Amino acid sequence: MAEEIGTKDALEQVNSRLGTLEQDFRSLDAKMDARFDRMGTQLGTTTRWLVGLVFTSWFTMMASMASIWLKLGN
Repeated sequence: MAEEIGTKDALEQVNSRLGTLEQDFRSLDAKMDARFDRMGTQLGTTTRWLVGLVFTSWFTMMASMASIWLKLGN
C-alpha cells in the first residue's frame, strides 16, 4: 500500500511539473511571437527606406544621363 501512495505522489508531481513546463512554453511562445512581430515591422520600415533610396538614386542617375545626352546632341 505504501508503494501505491508513493506512485500516486510521484505521478502528481510529474503532472504538476508538466503543467509548469507547459506554461513556460506558452510564455516563451508569446514572447517569440511579439519579437517576430516587432522584427517584421522594423523590416517593413527598412525596406521602404531602401526602396526609396534606390528609386531616388536611379531617378537622379537617369536625369543626369538625360542632361548629358541633351548637351551632346546640341
